[in-house]
Amino acid sequence: MKILPFLLFLSASFQLVRAQNTFVPLGSPIYHEMDRMEIRSLGILNGLHSSLKPYRANDVLTIVDSFFAGASLHGQSSRITEFIGNELKLVDSSGLMNEKPLLKYFYKYKSDLVRVNDEDFLLRLNPVFHFQYGKEFGDSGKRYINTRGVELRGSINEKLNFYAFVSENQAEHMNYVGKKIEDEQAVPGEGFYKEFKKTGVDYFNTNGYISFQALKNVSVQFGHGKNFLGNGHRSLLLSDNSNNTLFLKLNTHVWKINYQNLFMEVVGDYTRGFDTLLSKKYVAIHHLSLNVNKNLNIGLSEAIVFTRDNKFDYQYLNPIIFYRSIEQDLGSPDNAMVAMDFKYNFLQHFSLYGQLLIDEFNFYQFVDSVNWWGNKFGGQIGLKYIDIAGIEYLDGQVEVNVVRPYTYTHYGGNLSNYTHFNQALAHPLGANFKEMIGKLYYQPTSKLNIAAKFLSAVYGADGDTINWGGNIFLDYNTRKGDYDQELIQGVRTYLHHFEAVTSYQVIHNVFVDLIYIYRRLDSQINSRDLESNYIGIALRMNISQKHHDF
Repeated sequence: MKILPFLLFLSASFQLVRAQNTFVPLGSPIYHEMDRMEIRSLGILNGLHSSLKPYRANDVLTIVDSFFAGASLHGQSSRITEFIGNELKLVDSSGLMNEKPLLKYFYKYKSDLVRVNDEDFLLRLNPVFHFQYGKEFGDSGKRYINTRGVELRGSINEKLNFYAFVSENQAEHMNYVGKKIEDEQAVPGEGFYKEFKKTGVDYFNTNGYISFQALKNVSVQFGHGKNFLGNGHRSLLLSDNSNNTLFLKLNTHVWKINYQNLFMEVVGDYTRGFDTLLSKKYVAIHHLSLNVNKNLNIGLSEAIVFTRDNKFDYQYLNPIIFYRSIEQDLGSPDNAMVAMDFKYNFLQHFSLYGQLLIDEFNFYQFVDSVNWWGNKFGGQIGLKYIDIAGIEYLDGQVEVNVVRPYTYTHYGGNLSNYTHFNQALAHPLGANFKEMIGKLYYQPTSKLNIAAKFLSAVYGADGDTINWGGNIFLDYNTRKGDYDQELIQGVRTYLHHFEAVTSYQVIHNVFVDLIYIYRRLDSQINSRDLESNYIGIALRMNISQKHHDF
C-alpha cells in the first residue's frame, strides 16, 4: 500500500474513531509497536503512560496521528501505520473495503465480518479461532488447542463504548502445563475447567466491559478482564498471569500526570468443585504516573488486599487518601503494598525500565539483623534495544526479576494474600526467586514476524513440611523462623525455558504460526524434574499468540 493514500484516509477517519473509546487487548503486537515509536522519537509519548495497560485505542491512534503531522518516523511510518490501523480494526474508510463482499453482506470491510454503522450505533463483529496441533517428544500423546469464539466492539451515541470476547476451548497441553493445572486446579491465565477426554481440559474464556468519558479528563471502565501495571515482560505489582477479574477503573489524565484507581473483586480460597459460592476478596490499587520530562517517566503505586465476609469495605473507595493510613485506622488487618516504577528512553535505541515492590520493610531490622523474614520486597530492572546494530525491526529485551521469600503472603492465607483463583496476581513464580529473561523480535516484512524468548530462573521451593517462602498461598505464620531468611532458600530448583515462534499473516488478521518450545525443570528433589520438548503449528484469527512461559 502506498503511504500517502493510506495516511490520508486514516487521518481523515480519526474524528470518527475517537468516539470509540475501547482498549487494545493485552498481548497485542501493538504494544511492541508503541514501544518502538516512543524509543525512536527519543521522548515519552504525549498522552500515553505506558506503565498502565491496556491502552485506550483513542490514545494510540491520536499518537499515530501526531507522528504523521511531524513525520517523526520517516520511512517506518508506512509499516507502523498500516499495522496499527489494521490491528485495531477501527478505521472507517474505503481503503479497507472489499470490492466483493462475501455473500454481499459479510466482510464489506476487510477488518470485520459484520459492521453496523448507524448514526447512533456502531457495531463490529468478528469470529475468533485458534487451532494448534503439535508433538511433545518423548510422549505419545497429541497436543492441541481448539478455540472458537466471537469478538464484538462498538459504541452507542458515540459516548458509551462496549467490548465483549467469548470463546469455547478444548486443549491437551504440554506436560509442564498439565502439572500446573493439577497443582493450581485452574488453567493458567484462565480459571475453572472441566475434564475433556480423560487428559484434556474444556473451559470458557469470557471478558468484556463498558467505558465512557465521565469528564473531559476522566474516563470510567467497568467490566470483567485483565489489567497490567509496569513496562516489563513481567510485573511485580499486577500482571495478566491470573484469571480475568471483575473490576472498576477510574482514569484521570491532566497535564503530565495520569492517576488511576483500580478496584477488583477476586476469588480467595478456591477449591475446584460445582454448585458452590466461592469466597471473595478485594484488591484496591492507586497508581500515579508522571512524565517528568521528554525522556523520563516515574510511577508510584499502593495496593491493598482485604476480605470482609464477601463484602467490600467502602473506606477503600476513597480515590485519593493513602490506603496505608486507612488500613492502620481499621486495625491493620489487611495486606498492604507499595511500589514504584520508572522508564528512561535514550539514544533513540534504548529504554531502561524497572520496578521496586515493598510488601513490608523495617529499616532497623534491615540494618541490624540478619535477613529478617519481614523485609519482603522485590525488584525488576530491564533494557529494551530497538533496531539492533542498525538492523531495522530487529529488537531485543533483557530483564531481571528478584523477589524475597514470603513476599505477597499474609497471615490470612488465601483470604488476603496476593492471589486470584489459585494463581499469582503478580509474578507466576510467586516469591523467593531470581529470574532473567531475554527476548529477540525480528520483522523482516509487514507480514512475517520471528520472535524468540529465553528464560532462566532459580527459586526455592517448599519441602514436604517446611514453608520456605516461595509458596505465596501459605500463611506466613507457618514460616520456618524469623531470621536467616535467605533468597533461594529451600529446595533449590532451576528452570530453563526457550520458545521460538514464526508468524505469517496469510490474509487480513489470519496468521499461521510455527512454534518450538523447550523447557526443563531441575530440582534438588529428583522426582520433581520435568522436561518438555515441543514443536507445533497453529492457525489463528483475531487472537494473539498465547504465552507459554508461566
